[in-house]
Amino acid sequence: MDFLKLLKKWLRSACVWYAVVSLLMLCIGVAVGSGSSVLSTKSYLMMFPFGLCMSAAGMLYRSAKIDRWLRILAHYAISIVAFLLFLLLPNENPAVPFKASFVLIMIVLLSVVYWLLFLFVHIFRKRLSKLLED
Repeated sequence: MDFLKLLKKWLRSACVWYAVVSLLMLCIGVAVGSGSSVLSTKSYLMMFPFGLCMSAAGMLYRSAKIDRWLRILAHYAISIVAFLLFLLLPNENPAVPFKASFVLIMIVLLSVVYWLLFLFVHIFRKRLSKLLED
């Protein structure tokens, strides 16, 4: 694939991730009903590097040149690390203490959520492909 096409695909997907995550965070802020803004400027700006990482992880996952188990493991690692580095840790919430135990608990919780979503998507794709074959 041409480098410019690959770059365009990566940036377009990153912009979609940025839009979805920022809208989701803003909706959560409205649902919580806090009087002040839930997102600081720093947290809001860190969503784009998160989108870039998730876009790269998705492109890596769809790559057929790498073994399937390595693609899944790389997607998992990039997703968890990007969420921690760009969305969770820059958050300036004084009620959340950033200690090693908190980060470890978040890694475990994010891992459980990731693998459950992976399982649901895998089951859905299998059933969909089976329905399309019939």
